[in-house]
Amino acid sequence: MVCRVLARADASWENAIVSIHKTVVLIVLALGVAVVGCSGSENDPATLAKVAKTDRDPEKRIAATAALTDQALLADVAKNGSHEKARCIAIAKLTDQATLVEIARNDPDMTMRHSAVERLTDQAVLLDVANTDEISVVREAAVERLTDQAALADFAKNAIYPMVREAAARRLTDQAVLTDIAKTDRAIYVRQAAIEQLTDQAVLTDLANNAKEDLVRQTAAKRLRSVTEKTL
Repeated sequence: MVCRVLARADASWENAIVSIHKTVVLIVLALGVAVVGCSGSENDPATLAKVAKTDRDPEKRIAATAALTDQALLADVAKNGSHEKARCIAIAKLTDQATLVEIARNDPDMTMRHSAVERLTDQAVLLDVANTDEISVVREAAVERLTDQAALADFAKNAIYPMVREAAARRLTDQAVLTDIAKTDRAIYVRQAAIEQLTDQAVLTDLANNAKEDLVRQTAAKRLRSVTEKTL
């Protein structure tokens, strides 16, 4: 775990920003907060959208966005709003894939791109983002939504960022590729992720007995016990 934390320290600030915005979105949506001071015509969608985009009170912006349901208005807030938390909430409520694609590919704010990626279903777009985004956590989010095993194998073996390789390894089923990663990846936590998907008892036994690193041997031994128990 210590090795994993150290290896990912360079991306910690990215994860912190994303985590903060996710928390805000979850809290606001869970509470279903209403716009303070809005009633009657002030609750119509157009007025809510205006509040969400321009009101000086950040809490009103957040609440107005949470109250919106119109996809076109949510898209407007998501793309053109000036309040980051309100934009995050709008993106979390979007279902329009075209708008999400636009944000995921083009928004200058990495938190918005990350939020949009988490709502995407288009595998071609996810593959593109996983290959090209300049921020590792956005690439990781895209990989976590990929389903194509060949693409995942490529990322698990060749991605520059260890966290992206780890995300891909956790979604792999190809035992040969997983075995190769478990034995050769430069990052121990990527090797551990691969081991946790292995089912070949012979490979797991070999890793448990012969891997150089204690953490790798321990992970392999634990996985071997789990696999063995399932076959009894």
